[in-house]
This record gives sequence, structure tokens and C-alpha cells, in this order.
Amino acid sequence: MSCAAPMLGQPASVARMRVAFLGLGRMGHHMAAHLVRAGYPTRVWNRSPGRAESLVALGAEEVATIAAAVSDVDVVVMMLADPASSEAVLDEVVDAAAPGTLVIDATTVGAEQARRLGDIAQQHALRFVDAPVVGTVGPAEAGTLGSFVGGGDADVLAARPVIERWCDPERVLHLGSTGTGNALKLVVNMTIGVVA
Repeated sequence: MSCAAPMLGQPASVARMRVAFLGLGRMGHHMAAHLVRAGYPTRVWNRSPGRAESLVALGAEEVATIAAAVSDVDVVVMMLADPASSEAVLDEVVDAAAPGTLVIDATTVGAEQARRLGDIAQQHALRFVDAPVVGTVGPAEAGTLGSFVGGGDADVLAARPVIERWCDPERVLHLGSTGTGNALKLVVNMTIGVVA
């Protein structure tokens, strides 16, 4: 099966778009499950092993290393614990992913860090969008999360079919260039904190 990245502005069909999902915490596990159930050939990786059994039962392929996960895929999704984790994992992704691979970082990292990650990806000929999710475990399981997305128009268009597997499509908002998704996410988090 050819795993060439889809042409910009032309989302690949589910049958051809291979995905690596990195990070199987409480949110990431549900998000990855939606991809597998939707028919995306999905490789999964988690720093701590033993979290992928139910995903493998659904049809995912568990791999032991980031390099094994991201080689020969169209899309890499990162759903990690914090900004440091995102950067550490991206450093391994850029060494192993093919040029043109689309990286979707669903981790909440902050606007400045998202721009830094986007720059790192671009320096290695990868595409990048920041797409932090809005919601908790319940919406993640139901596939009704929201997402604030930052990135170039063509890259966001290519990313939407994947993001919409775990999100309500009406709650996927493209806000502008890389970093704008995380900028609004942090504003929302601060507002919630003030209200609380």
C-alpha cells in the first residue's frame, strides 16, 4: 500500500491515510480508538507499555518505538502530557518520519511552544498543526471534543478528517497560523480557573 502523504488541500481517503498515534493516556486512548473504529490503519505507541491491549483488539498495531510508529505513515498525532513531552517526542518523529508527513499535536503546550514545534517540524520538511482539545474524558470517549486548530490552510484541511474522528466537527475551529490554537486554549483554561 502506498503511504505517500496526501496532496495539500486533498484529504486522503480513510483507506489510504495511515496514522501513528503517540500517547495513550486517559484522553489519547479514546481518541486513538475513534481512528481505529473509523477504519484508519493506526499504529499506536506509549512511553509506558501495557496501555494498548484494547486498541489492538480493535485492530490497531502496537509498536515499541516512535521510529517504528511514524515510518511510512501519512499522519502523526501526538497527545502527550506536557510541552516537554511534546518536544521530546517530536525530536524523535523528525528523525524517522518521511518528508511531507503531517504532524497534529493535540497536546496543550502554549502558543510559543506550539510555534517552536512547528518550526522544528518545518525545518525537517514536515507539516504541522497545533490542535489542542477542549473537553474531558467523557467527550473524548463519545467523540464530541472540541479543538482549537492553528496552522496553514492546506495543512488544516488535510488534518480535519483525522481531528473530526474525536471531535464534534462543528467544534473544530481553525483560528489562524500555528500557535493560535494553543493561544485560545490557554485563555479558555484561565477563564475556567477564574470562574472556579
